[in-house]
Amino acid sequence: MIVKSRVESMELQILRMLNARMNLSPKEYSNYLYLEKGYEGEVIFDR
Repeated sequence: MIVKSRVESMELQILRMLNARMNLSPKEYSNYLYLEKGYEGEVIFDR
């Protein structure tokens, strides 16, 4: 079976970079954690 590799969304990549460089607002930080957790779950599911 051919499986397409999973890539991170552009929004997740940007928020990850911004989080490392500055303090995100509570709303942005919450969205970042939501995207991060969702991506990690998808990767685990793919295994």
